[in-house]
Amino acid sequence: MSELHAYVADREALFVDLEHFIESHSSSQKKFALVLININHFRQLNLAFGYQAGDSLLEEFYERLNELSRDQDYIARMGNSEFMLVLPEILNEGHAMLAANKISRAFKQPFDLAGHHQKITANMGIAIFPDHSDNLVHLLQCAESALLDSRRTI
Repeated sequence: MSELHAYVADREALFVDLEHFIESHSSSQKKFALVLININHFRQLNLAFGYQAGDSLLEEFYERLNELSRDQDYIARMGNSEFMLVLPEILNEGHAMLAANKISRAFKQPFDLAGHHQKITANMGIAIFPDHSDNLVHLLQCAESALLDSRRTI
């Protein structure tokens, strides 16, 4: 793997960091964004190409996210095929949308799955602190809800 530019967290560490973000951003009136990203049809890709190929896909997926990330951004794996990109300082929702568009463009290039070039798709949901919520649990629910809404449009 290439040198990491972004902080990689597990879920537990991420939740602790997000609570700290909420505390610090509340007092400074700053915004941050959560971009929840889910790889579509990951289970089927695992079945078709094997679990090692699926693991390679996750690594390449992370590396593409990492290349797009700023030094202060966080990337956390939330579940089987779900990642969270945290944009710790944004001015407005447009910055989060810009990040989501960059991610979408990065996935237009095929991924290597066991020697096969495979296009994958991902859905994203965005939640902004404090615009959507000033509570961590509700903010995460907003990101998940936005992700579910994006899945319904495909």
